[in-house]
Amino acid sequence: MWILDTQTARLTRLPGMPAFVALKWTNMAWTVDGRLVLVTKSAGKQIVALWQPGQARLHVKTVRLPNRESASSDTFAILG
Repeated sequence: MWILDTQTARLTRLPGMPAFVALKWTNMAWTVDGRLVLVTKSAGKQIVALWQPGQARLHVKTVRLPNRESASSDTFAILG
């Protein structure tokens, strides 16, 4: 995965990539404070990864998320 800085046109490779993940289950979004949040599955585990531009590595945590098919909302918050 590569990140494009649209102001400088500079490409940065996201640390830890490529990664073996369930591509169709992967989702990502930028937070208002400039962090990239990735939610994915790998080897049957649900994973959340955080990264801020300039950091040398992803901060990865295994989590248990609601089943998408039975969840009533597509939004959630991870606390802790």
